[in-house]
Amino acid sequence: MRSLAQKTYWQLTDVANSGSENLFEDETEAVELLDSMLRNSVEQQSVADVPLGAFLSGGVDSSLITALMQDQSNRPIQTFTVGFEEAAFDESPYALAVAKHLGTDHHELRVTSKDALNIIPSLPEIYDEPFSDSSQIPTYFICQAARQKVTVALSGDAGDELFGGYNRYFWGRRIWNKFAWLPPSLRGLLGKGISSLSVDTWDAMNHILPSHYRVTNLGNKAYKMAYRLEQVKNLDDLYQSLVMIWPEGKDIVKQSKRLPTTLDDTSIVKDISEAEHDPIII
Repeated sequence: MRSLAQKTYWQLTDVANSGSENLFEDETEAVELLDSMLRNSVEQQSVADVPLGAFLSGGVDSSLITALMQDQSNRPIQTFTVGFEEAAFDESPYALAVAKHLGTDHHELRVTSKDALNIIPSLPEIYDEPFSDSSQIPTYFICQAARQKVTVALSGDAGDELFGGYNRYFWGRRIWNKFAWLPPSLRGLLGKGISSLSVDTWDAMNHILPSHYRVTNLGNKAYKMAYRLEQVKNLDDLYQSLVMIWPEGKDIVKQSKRLPTTLDDTSIVKDISEAEHDPIII
């Protein structure tokens, strides 16, 4: 009688180590291989016996997926985007420009602030579990719009994770290097000094700065920096703070706890701050 055993069949660290030992010497070769892998992936994900479309925001990730889908299709593919009243959050003009360039059959849904507020009470039923991503509201609306035309839609999700697109991937070390030399006690005092001013005060100060020095949501970012100055002990702690909206989940969900991550496993992860060189971001 055979017994069951648990075994790891794939490890990201093995792939990363293998890649670091076999670096590309020719940029053209790297670009061609990436193009081939992306095309193959999109082709595999496009196999469906139901109508297929794509979510298009106008950003690099969704635009690339859409371009590859359209290149492999003999007719205009269906693309979908959500537009908002607030210009600062509205990406629909970029999506429309990409759709026109690629020649897709484009559909745009306009969402008002009232629409967004009305859907909030239904979010727990829609997602079934706590989901703190701010994209959950537009995701619901774009899925609702797409379902009128297609059954399956591809998107650019995970592009930032795979290709290092988030600011935290390269800002973490830069931030840490700015204050790592300070003793913890001084970092704590600096953090308390920053948080002694209200968010509104920081935002008011932001408005009087020259335009090229202004920072979006300066008050909130100042408070997050204050927390990091007081709490983080190393670069790993800093990175974790960059991916968490709230310091502890139990403050939002009762009887919850933060699950361990690779950064908590000291047997396989060394403090990144001891690395000799900055990571290369491609």
